[in-house]
Amino acid sequence: MIFTIDNQWYHVAVVVNGTAKTISLYVNGKLDASGSFTEAIYYSGASVKIGNGNNNNDLGFDGVIDYVSFSGTIASASSILSSYQSLIGTISTRCGNGKVETSSGEFCDDGNTSDGDGCSSTCK
Repeated sequence: MIFTIDNQWYHVAVVVNGTAKTISLYVNGKLDASGSFTEAIYYSGASVKIGNGNNNNDLGFDGVIDYVSFSGTIASASSILSSYQSLIGTISTRCGNGKVETSSGEFCDDGNTSDGDGCSSTCK
């Protein structure tokens, strides 16, 4: 999944291994957090909610979510990094992604599109 907060894009992947009872969180292709759980995961007819944390619908995500996918297989760290690298190419030529792209006319890119913080909102 790719989403943005404050004009900064993030690639997020969560891997749940029900057999080993582990969960891993990857942000921008790198392992950010991991842990284990003891209870079995039960799936039912419940709806999948992306961008909200409970049944009250009161924890709305204030951003953009795109490229969501689910898989029945356990993704490896290298496949998650590869996915991030391939998807980042679709958004890489834009000001505010943290990469100075001189071929696109950028002179700076501090990871946002705000003025007054060392780099202009147009990365020039």
